[in-house]
Amino acid sequence: MDVLPIYSKENDLIRICKSFVGQSVKITASFMGSSILIINTNTVGDILQSIFLPIFKEELGFVEGLPQQFPDYYGDNTKDFYFEQKVYTNSPGFDLANFASYIDQLCKDGAVFDKLFRTKYLIWEYSINGFEIIIKNFHYLNIWNIPSYTGVHPISLQVKRGMWYNIRPGAVSGWTDQSKTPGLFIKHIIECINVCDQIRDKNEKIEKINKQWFDLSEKYRL
Repeated sequence: MDVLPIYSKENDLIRICKSFVGQSVKITASFMGSSILIINTNTVGDILQSIFLPIFKEELGFVEGLPQQFPDYYGDNTKDFYFEQKVYTNSPGFDLANFASYIDQLCKDGAVFDKLFRTKYLIWEYSINGFEIIIKNFHYLNIWNIPSYTGVHPISLQVKRGMWYNIRPGAVSGWTDQSKTPGLFIKHIIECINVCDQIRDKNEKIEKINKQWFDLSEKYRL
């Protein structure tokens, strides 16, 4: 059986990301000869991405993704590996993906492989101290590490007016749970499709995702 592909500069990426922990960021604006300190927690993710990207480009050859689209970064010009950056303070409340859109994406040929095994999440914990953004921690994770599988729904979700809206992270303490596997993630995605009233063509979608998962299980050591 084949071995799953690994981003060739993964160790360097993790080393660089860990070197950011403990650093602080101050944002200033210049206006009419004055320098004004600014802090806006709504823009922390964009600010950190703007700061980190030039380093990732120079050190690793990263390529920036399109604005507001998946992914935030590609590992290089071949675009074989994808990287999503997320930030949180206190407890994670960021969106991993729009639920319905993610299900549709998984149904496309090769998408299960890309979403599970070619995509990594660069997750930063930060705090605000006055006008400073303090980088507190870094997590390098797969999609299946991040959600919770033990709540009301088969996977942790943001629900609005009864509609399953976004896939959300579980508690940080669960991100290193060794019982979380890609197979468990797929199992719970299938459960979501089965029980969610807003999903159409359930059998067709389940069949497409299961077929991809079976083919991957036959080819790779999962």
